[in-house]
Amino acid sequence: MVACLAIGPWVIGFLGQKAWDRTRTELLARGEKLSLADFIPPSIPDSRNFFADPMWQEIVEHQIPGENGKSAWGPTVPKEKAQFYVLHKSLSATELKSIQEKFPGILTARDRVNLADILTTKARESEDSSLKTAAASAVLETLEPARPIIARVHELLDRPAARFPIAYERGIFASFPQASEISALSSALSSRAQAAFILRDRQAAFRDTFDLLRLAGILENGPTLLGFLTPINTTNLACRNICEGISLHVWQEQELVTFQNTLGHLRFFSPLARALRGERGMGNTVFENVQQPPLNQYPLKLFKGFDQAFYNRTIQQTLDALGTGPAFDPLPIERLQEEVYRDEEGWRSYLSFLSNLLVPEFRSAICAAARSQDQVIMAGIACALERYRLKIGAYPTALAELVPGYLSNIPVDLIAGHPFRYHLENSGQFQLWSIGWDGIDDHGIPNKERQMGDWPWNPPPPSLHR
Repeated sequence: MVACLAIGPWVIGFLGQKAWDRTRTELLARGEKLSLADFIPPSIPDSRNFFADPMWQEIVEHQIPGENGKSAWGPTVPKEKAQFYVLHKSLSATELKSIQEKFPGILTARDRVNLADILTTKARESEDSSLKTAAASAVLETLEPARPIIARVHELLDRPAARFPIAYERGIFASFPQASEISALSSALSSRAQAAFILRDRQAAFRDTFDLLRLAGILENGPTLLGFLTPINTTNLACRNICEGISLHVWQEQELVTFQNTLGHLRFFSPLARALRGERGMGNTVFENVQQPPLNQYPLKLFKGFDQAFYNRTIQQTLDALGTGPAFDPLPIERLQEEVYRDEEGWRSYLSFLSNLLVPEFRSAICAAARSQDQVIMAGIACALERYRLKIGAYPTALAELVPGYLSNIPVDLIAGHPFRYHLENSGQFQLWSIGWDGIDDHGIPNKERQMGDWPWNPPPPSLHR
């Protein structure tokens, strides 16, 4: 009995290592790369790099010497002194009080970007035209201190690529400070465009919306899911503004052509596969360091081989389920997710403890990519529809009428290659939708759960027209 207890851990470790060796050999034979280093993007000349600017260099993290010879990672410039801090700095009591006097419903706000978003929502939802105008003006006033940063971003967007220096050698401890700043900038640009709609400043709305699209287009889809999701958020904001401008009939022909051409170059699924492979490489870095603190706990070391094999197989099965496009079937993804959940239960959870922490919510990430890609395609179709209306005076009865004058062909839904649904209403307006993740046509009706129901092209609420 004592001998069994003594030899048991060795046997488990040996069998686990054999399982990982077999999995690694199979993946390498398929031409898969399992190291994060294989997915780190190469450097580019500063003249071509959107991030090669002092305001971005201020937030780059590096090792800073500390007490007792120890060093810690931190930004080049302290957060409160960085140029981007203007977006995150809390409002003074006087500023907040002034806003509350004008708009009593606003109780608090984290920072300028958050307040601008709150004011934008208030402007969109208000039925009072004077309050709507006042809220839109307050958005621009709130974001005025950020004008120099936004102006500099506008200039930097003339550069064709973006590579932010990330210390990928830190593995899961690597920091991505640019992601939060991109998110804040995107929100600020979107709020300014929304305010411009209400204030009837079409050129300002176009400039900020187009900058959102340009930003999404040059962002490097880094070798992680975080890097992949950052441009998706920016793209979604741009699409919302484009579609609201179409619903308001404010865009002109050339602006619509510009949007349509730019949207046509945005692709998410190839970068998604790369991000999943990079995520796998980052996870393998964690497994390789499992012998070192703070990961050198006995259960982690004991089941490391089984755990790493499970982790790599799961990601490969996800990649196989994605396929190579241009359309894909969500059903294999659903089945794989169910299998992963089953492996997280009971005794099997001990064999995949680290995997359960490292494996991201693949289904959610893939669904977000599919939904965003469909929104991009539908935004392009909506631009073509609006161009048709500008010339003919009414929307077409069928999408086929857009070919070849406004579209070279009718795009298909990413979900299983289904056609997009289109319906011209008696009012003269149109409905455009994807049947969504579940592949069932609900006639354009979305479900509260993002993965179920249809994915419609959404016009703005009626109050924005007033």
